Amino acid sequence: MNYKKLFIVGCGRSGTTWVWDIFKEHPLVITDYESHLYDSIMQPHSEKNFILEVIFLRPLWMKKILIKSFFTNKFKAGLRWEFVSNRFLAVKGLLSGWVDYDKFCRFVKEAISRKELNNIQRAELVIDEILDDFFIRSGGKEGNILVEKTPRHILYGEYILNHYLEAKIIEVVRDGRDVCVSMKMLNRSWCPHSRKNQIKMWKKLIEAGIKLKSEESFANRILQVRYEDIKKDPAKEIKRMFDFAGISTSVDKISKIINNTNFNNYKDRGKGTDKYKGVVGDWKNHFTEQDKELFNKIAGDLMIKLGYKL
Repeated sequence: MNYKKLFIVGCGRSGTTWVWDIFKEHPLVITDYESHLYDSIMQPHSEKNFILEVIFLRPLWMKKILIKSFFTNKFKAGLRWEFVSNRFLAVKGLLSGWVDYDKFCRFVKEAISRKELNNIQRAELVIDEILDDFFIRSGGKEGNILVEKTPRHILYGEYILNHYLEAKIIEVVRDGRDVCVSMKMLNRSWCPHSRKNQIKMWKKLIEAGIKLKSEESFANRILQVRYEDIKKDPAKEIKRMFDFAGISTSVDKISKIINNTNFNNYKDRGKGTDKYKGVVGDWKNHFTEQDKELFNKIAGDLMIKLGYKL
């Protein structure tokens, strides 16, 4: 199927959920929470997980174990650990919002039967089926746009843009020091605990975005938005994002979106929640001198390249 697709990516805690919330307010947008489709099904960059290998190469009983591990009770986000072929395999149980168990099994079985395809192509076929099925079930039609937000999909940007010629990507960038503070305050399993590893994660994902944007063929299909710019002038940045996505809106609608997605209007916010403070420069209240020195050593040059002041 051919329909508009928009992927919101970046480093976690950079404001990707905020941008997603903004797009959710538009009536033409079809979406659900993070799918982790590429993390869960493809993972060509992974050194720890072997999901693709298990789905397409392992015996049937292993495939069944793996498929079940994609789904969690009540479709809640989280990690499920399955012992497969003497390896502990971490699988994000987030697919249930996008596809039900029986259909997923069928999609995988169909992909496995396509002997003329390699594993990457089979993985892409499964992802195609999931997105198409979700779009149809959600009432998608001409004029609608499918918006998917999984921050780490920045690592799969080349696959996304090469495979979906109609797709576009919005990369959300935020001051890495504020990202580190937000990671610590969230304190989830995926958030690095040490300051050093927080900085390295931010740097890795920012560099992935830089590499992706360096491809000339992708130049007009990637939009970088800064968290700080959205805070400073939300109306301007929201219009810029909507124009890029190819969906029209009015000044009045943008004003309503700004009000509905204002951090002060979120009920669930604060330490330990997805919505922390949303304050620009909060790192100054949390970084020690040692933190500053470490950040500048690891990512100082990258911050300058992005236009941030150290």
